[in-house]
Amino acid sequence: MGHLCHRFLSTAVTLEMNTRSFRPIKGDCHSEARILKQGRTIVHLESRLYSDEGRLAALATGSWHRLAANGQQEPAVPHRPGDNRE
Repeated sequence: MGHLCHRFLSTAVTLEMNTRSFRPIKGDCHSEARILKQGRTIVHLESRLYSDEGRLAALATGSWHRLAANGQQEPAVPHRPGDNRE
């Protein structure tokens, strides 16, 4: 999830993360991640891990605090009209 946030938004630090495991993985797997809500400084993300049969094996959610490129507390990505703000 941190990679998703860094790649598409800005550098961020984890505020909280919750992981739930549903079944063991025996073999190949793949994951999918998405942004649930993007605020000005707080971003909520979700990641799902699937077995090679397509069954959900784990679910993680987390909140991240976006940092500016210069280390300040403001996000590096400028606000655009229509963006959700917290």
